[in-house]
This record gives sequence, C-alpha cells and structure tokens, in this order.
Amino acid sequence: MYRKFYGLRGKPFSLTSDSEYLYLSQHHKDALAFLTTGYKKNLKLLVFTGEIGSGKTLLLKTFVKSLGPEVKLIQLFYPPDGRIQLLQMILVNLDISSEEDDIDILRENLKEQILKLRNNDKNVLLMIDEAQNMGEKALEETILLSRIEYNDKYLLKIILVGFPKLLEKISFLSEGNSEIPGMENFHLKNLPEVDVQKYINYRLATTG
Repeated sequence: MYRKFYGLRGKPFSLTSDSEYLYLSQHHKDALAFLTTGYKKNLKLLVFTGEIGSGKTLLLKTFVKSLGPEVKLIQLFYPPDGRIQLLQMILVNLDISSEEDDIDILRENLKEQILKLRNNDKNVLLMIDEAQNMGEKALEETILLSRIEYNDKYLLKIILVGFPKLLEKISFLSEGNSEIPGMENFHLKNLPEVDVQKYINYRLATTG
C-alpha cells in the first residue's frame, strides 16, 4: 500500500542484495578499492570481514561485475570442512573430475589446471563466502593453496569473506599472527551517523 501512496516502484529497504541499491560511503569506496587493487597486486590472500548488514554482499557483487573475461572466478558459498572436500569443490568448479580422494593427487590436478588456464591468459580467483564457518583443516588448506607460486607470482588469488571471527581463526592457525605474509585484510564498518540520512535518501531516490 505505501509503495503506491509514495509512488515507489520497489521496496527501498528490502533485505535482498541488489547492487542497484549500493550506497557508496567513503568507507565503502575504500572497501571496494581494497578488493579491486588487492586483486590486481601480487597478493595471495585477501580477507574481507564485516558484521551482518554492513554491505559485504553488495560490495562483492559490484566487485565481481567489474572483473573482466580474463578472470576465472570460483565462488564457494558453502564453506567446506576438510581439505579433500575443499579441493574437490574447487576442481568441480574448474570442470575437472573430483572423484579422487588422494590429497596429493588432488593438489597436483589443481595446480596443473591452474597452469593451463594461466597459459591461456586466464587468472584464477577463488572467493569463499561465510569463511568463518570453514573447518580448521579446510582453512589450513586454503592458506597452503595461496602459497602456490610459478615464476615468482602466486598462481591462485584468494578472497575469504566472513564475520570478524574469521580473523580469530586465522590468528589461531598462524600461531597468534592475525596476518600472514602476502595477506591483507579489510574490516567493513557500519555506516557512520553522518551517512545514515544520505543512505536513506539514496535508497528512496533509487526506488523512484
């Protein structure tokens, strides 16, 4: 009823993640720049955290849209528990059989496929959402995969997305260090008060 009364063509404050409704505060612009420039730099691991409702999903959708055809994107939305499961999930997304359960063979198959893609001018980007729910072994394996090198460059770029708890898990695995070499992290904060009115106005304007 209120949509018709106010002449709105949609729901301005829907919980669905529609990139059309992304309001870019300066902090959110910084977050998007972190994803974009971090991917282009010779980094192996980006960690992107934020609380529920901070805008992580919308920013990630915007980032993914900006990727060119030279990027082979692998998105995992259901975090795996173990090493073998993680490798099998990645290989399936690369259209490679994952029936093998020998971890060394799985690793070798993955490396070979990534090298083939690189030789065809394709960069492989692995993005894992809800990464704070990954099993300890799967997270360890992810960190190991981020270290695969060829000609002094990392073969696999990885973005881990999740709640702040994710950094605690990484810290535990790296013996108290919340960061590891070749890793950068960005925590997306909630909107400051000065941006709340601008956010509301932007949503209303976008909806008509």
